[in-house]
Amino acid sequence: MGQPRYRTWDSLRLPHNCFLWKRLQQKQTLYRHRNLSMPTPKKRTLTLHSRPASTLGVLVLRVSIRGIEPPVWREISVPETYTLAQLHRVLQCVFAWLDYHLYDFRIGRKRYVPAVNEMPGADTAVTTLASLGLKRGSQLVYTYDYGDDWEHDIEVMHVARETVNPRAIPMPRVLDGQRAAPPEDCGGPPGYARLLDALADPRNPDHDQAHYWVPRGFDPAVFDRPAADHAVVLACAWGAIKRRLLPTSAGAVAVVGPQPHLN
Repeated sequence: MGQPRYRTWDSLRLPHNCFLWKRLQQKQTLYRHRNLSMPTPKKRTLTLHSRPASTLGVLVLRVSIRGIEPPVWREISVPETYTLAQLHRVLQCVFAWLDYHLYDFRIGRKRYVPAVNEMPGADTAVTTLASLGLKRGSQLVYTYDYGDDWEHDIEVMHVARETVNPRAIPMPRVLDGQRAAPPEDCGGPPGYARLLDALADPRNPDHDQAHYWVPRGFDPAVFDRPAADHAVVLACAWGAIKRRLLPTSAGAVAVVGPQPHLN
């Protein structure tokens, strides 16, 4: 017979701020008060009851911005349980935008808008990708910022059924892409073309001002896929992907979902 793993309670070496340490201290105090000795800890076998694995539909989407040459596109994987509102937030992350403009989705003649838009159309917050009956080759149009009018062509490249852990949280990922996304409020595709011309030509009268519209070190030919994927993972961890806006009875806007705490 082998020696027990722990000969005394002190050999457990629990951190002092651990809740098990506090419970142990309470129990030791009780035993001393009753003039009893603490029982020797025994090695126990922990049995884990696993849940059966389940399957989840995952869509691989290719998203391209219209009117820009060379093309700017992203390829992402999104769980079919996501709503169109959640897909909107994922797209904001992968294109490094700030989500302070209105948007909508169009599938054929049907339009999907957020409830706060007060515009005709189905609610993006309750419309899941699974409910749309998407399959390989299906097409969607995503429009962001009705001023700059950024239109995105979304094509379903692949639909797969994956076996997932029922305790795992489905998470979108960035698979591929090309070129940096245009900055906010630069004037749509025509304005972005003028911005790139100004950045490339030091003799352009707007050259100095153009640098204020782009982040430091901006290179329109470079897309940092790991950074975009990391941004999506962080957004999921902070609850920003699941958060949505709902109108209240008083006409104000209520934020539903966990909020990241930023100092």
